[in-house]
Amino acid sequence: MEACRYIINELKASVPIWKKEVYDDGEVWKENRMPLLEQLKKSAVDDQQWLTYWVLYSFITLFELIFAPVLKWLPFWSYAKPFLNCWLVLPWFNGGAHVYEHFVRPMIVNQQLCVLLVYSNEG
Repeated sequence: MEACRYIINELKASVPIWKKEVYDDGEVWKENRMPLLEQLKKSAVDDQQWLTYWVLYSFITLFELIFAPVLKWLPFWSYAKPFLNCWLVLPWFNGGAHVYEHFVRPMIVNQQLCVLLVYSNEG
């Protein structure tokens, strides 16, 4: 029975919906309930941030593959890349959203408009 209690307590400690409250007379595990609407809002923003990050990370990787001969002559690239990735992914800087909104999204929207114009002129 003690082994089951230990496993449950370890599971509760690693799962974010449970929280451990420590008092002077002991400790208690309480369920951390968040309203469903808040969970969905947080999830949508979090999903958008991670999607933006991965799109930009793929562009960085593609850039790195194309310009590998040039980048190997730049000694600071290996130091700049981790800082760039941190700037893109950390929510304090919100760099991924900035780059996506000001550079990537306009290129994608312009391409879509060009395709729509070409198809509308043909028909």
